[in-house]
Amino acid sequence: MKNLWTTSQYHNCIHWDCELNPADHTDFLEMSGLYTSAIITYGIREGKLILERHSVFPMLRIFPNNTHGSWQFDIPAERIPTVSADGKPVTEYPCGILLNGTLEIISRDDEVGLLITRTLFPSPDQAALCELVEYQNMSGQPLTLTAQEFALLHALMLSPDAALSREELLRTAWGYQGVGETRTVDVHIQRLRRKLGASCIETVYKHGAGSAPASARSGSPPACG
Repeated sequence: MKNLWTTSQYHNCIHWDCELNPADHTDFLEMSGLYTSAIITYGIREGKLILERHSVFPMLRIFPNNTHGSWQFDIPAERIPTVSADGKPVTEYPCGILLNGTLEIISRDDEVGLLITRTLFPSPDQAALCELVEYQNMSGQPLTLTAQEFALLHALMLSPDAALSREELLRTAWGYQGVGETRTVDVHIQRLRRKLGASCIETVYKHGAGSAPASARSGSPPACG
């Protein structure tokens, strides 16, 4: 198989240019922090991103802490928050993968005009696997959120499998300690639906609101220009 990887002194990493070498390929990377490890499977299949996360606690190896047993589990895809743009689910097509102590995957979805950067790494001081996801609007169509709309969206994304009541949202997104006027939650949810797509937020009868699961939704090295 053709070598997919090159070195980049400018970015101090090794780099897979997925646009120059778009062949289907998967690989895995073992990563360890102070208290936990991870095995990340990544690659491309039919142009789309493959990404699977497997967590190992406390360590992969028995040295230096003589760890003979471990707790291992896969992080299911449905636990990862999904995103819609213009009412359409975002599909990630990798254009570059970088290894530099972290795993960085740069993808794009030209249909909705997004550039997506995922950075995965085990925490250096906590028993946690961290994943930072950044979205950059490349469509030329600005999307503006108020500070309160962003705080509400952040609160919903932090609990992707939970239906949060109005009172819980008022505490987490507004900082209210007591129950205030709950109509403001409904108004801000409607604003987010108009901007992000109606399927982005699901209302659960007699429970509250939550970011909808994927099944409920409808409708430099990595040069991504």
